[in-house]
Amino acid sequence: MSIRSVALGLLLAGIICGLSYYNDQVVFQTYLIGNHLPIVVFGAVVLLLLAFNPLLDAIRRGWALRAAEVAVIAAIGLSVCGWPSSNLLRYYTGVMALPAHKAPTMPAWQASGVMDRLPGEGLLLNDGAYEPLTHDRLIAGSDQTVWPTDVPWAAWWPTLRLWMGVSALLGLASLCLVLIVHPQWSKREHLLYPTVMFVDLLARRSPGRKLPDIAGSKLFWIAFALVVGFHLITGLNKWFPELPYITRQFDFRPLRVLTPNIARVSHSHFFFHPVIYPSVIGFAFFINTRVAMSLGLSLPVWLLLGGTMLSLGVPLQGGHFNIGANGTFMRMGSYLAATVMILYYGRRYYLRLSGAAIGLKRTADTPAYAVWAARGLVLCLLLCSALLVQYAGMSVLMSVLLLGMLMMIFLVLTRINAETGLFYAQPDFLPAMMIAGFFGVTGVGVESLIAMTIASIVLVADPREAFMPYLANAVELVQRVGRSAPTKIAPLMAVTMIAGLALALVVTLTLQYNVGLNQRDGWANWLLPNRAMSVPSQEISAMAASGELEASESLSSFEQLSRMSPEPGAWGWTLAGFGLLIGCAAARLRLPWWPIHPILFLVWGTWPASNFAVSFLIGAMVKWSVVRLGGEQSYRTVRPFMVGLIAGELLAAIGWSIVGMTYYAATGVSPEVYRILP
Repeated sequence: MSIRSVALGLLLAGIICGLSYYNDQVVFQTYLIGNHLPIVVFGAVVLLLLAFNPLLDAIRRGWALRAAEVAVIAAIGLSVCGWPSSNLLRYYTGVMALPAHKAPTMPAWQASGVMDRLPGEGLLLNDGAYEPLTHDRLIAGSDQTVWPTDVPWAAWWPTLRLWMGVSALLGLASLCLVLIVHPQWSKREHLLYPTVMFVDLLARRSPGRKLPDIAGSKLFWIAFALVVGFHLITGLNKWFPELPYITRQFDFRPLRVLTPNIARVSHSHFFFHPVIYPSVIGFAFFINTRVAMSLGLSLPVWLLLGGTMLSLGVPLQGGHFNIGANGTFMRMGSYLAATVMILYYGRRYYLRLSGAAIGLKRTADTPAYAVWAARGLVLCLLLCSALLVQYAGMSVLMSVLLLGMLMMIFLVLTRINAETGLFYAQPDFLPAMMIAGFFGVTGVGVESLIAMTIASIVLVADPREAFMPYLANAVELVQRVGRSAPTKIAPLMAVTMIAGLALALVVTLTLQYNVGLNQRDGWANWLLPNRAMSVPSQEISAMAASGELEASESLSSFEQLSRMSPEPGAWGWTLAGFGLLIGCAAARLRLPWWPIHPILFLVWGTWPASNFAVSFLIGAMVKWSVVRLGGEQSYRTVRPFMVGLIAGELLAAIGWSIVGMTYYAATGVSPEVYRILP
């Protein structure tokens, strides 16, 4: 690692922490992070390689950044992407402050007494009292400039101690888990890591060349120009409606009358009104055709299942807050099965690693850093559990189950990204609702239910920006492109991650106290804060009506186990999802002709996969046609075109964000909204 690569990486990390909330929630442009292909990182990589590097080389030969340096810059930037937006700070402040602000107008909350039952340091209240100065200025903003020193940190401290502490420990735990699985995934299973593959292809530069080698292909520039030109014309149309508009959305909605049941299934609008994403088509071309086809088929297969069930009078249910939803329990069963399969594939390595972690002799193929990472993982999770028990009022059992489910979500999302390149994925279930389904609300207990609901919303309401996939790509990027061991970058990533959390928190709260919470973001600042209290309130009222409320209060871990009463269908639908994925994985291992990848059962019925499904189908069909007609040589010939599609979309997205932020800073007027990626 060179000094300049570390300095530029830290600068990029500072930009991410300092500008993400401003761009996303004040200027309303394409999210700078938004998913596991953050435009602020990979758009910067495109700018570095196609514009900044040639300029440096023109100034003085040898000044251009090497591929290894670009990898370090990107890795440091990726290490802070889990904080400023959707994974944490987009939701944290609203969920902490808004319930107390809304409580006087919510009769159901008052009747159930849910606000009086908040355990520990659950929300931003001072000994149960509402502080107007703390809340109102945050919600509405201030007519005077608020500096970081003006933020009421003392009022925030109890919730910061709990939720920022848990978040930081989960981030470090995720880094430890990455270091544990990395030798198995990268060296033994040879996962593709399509995001890293894109950077690797774009960063390769022969001696004497100013531009990357791939820029020598005309197909690269054709694709790049087409995508940049498309987004330039369409974006300008937002500002100047008299200019032409080019659509990337197709309208087949009149066909819904032919399939009324399918049209009623969740996310069917993505099938009848699809949007085409060039970057998704590009990544689909990189991966195995059957994997890309399975991602594309996840939407129509989900719709067929949902339509069939509706015809039988059984709706296919989903939703973050539906405790009895069959669709979410089925997908959670698939997540459990995926975790089992991940452990099964690397069973010998993980067993040797576990032995070394508890003091047995370490074998030569078990890296020492992985052994220490395993110990660090256990320590971080123990500290997390202690925080949740001490300050959130959870029982030990509920804290362990919650943390286990969180780490399962992070692990499977990382596997999805590393194996398939799907850079926007969600489990579409909340751990609190799943645990309540397995135990029954009475078995969970009132305090643990409220605490787990808040924890689930704050930590994984929208894990489109979960820590672990960023960290996994960063470690693989430094190893594959930078030819450097994980031990070189991991300590720097850990320090940058924690410092980035502090910086992002200060910047976000200061901005919010100046401009107020973004009321246009109804998901983050209306629905989630309401549901954080409404769901427990409904359950408290139901338990009071049935005479079970008193028995469900302040349950110990043993009492929670003894009162376990699963919701009807919870285990059945979970086992169905478990069996579908295990059966598909077994068929794929045993039957060479088997066409479906198990990824289908992890993503079907989710918003991101449904949004990208048609683009994956197009990419899969393009790759199949190219390989079928021209073989390996044709694939290599067309590959620069696909790299150009991805690079063009990233550059267009970061370009319009820069335009929007500059315009707002200069005029104080919100620019036109043009979001390229969801």
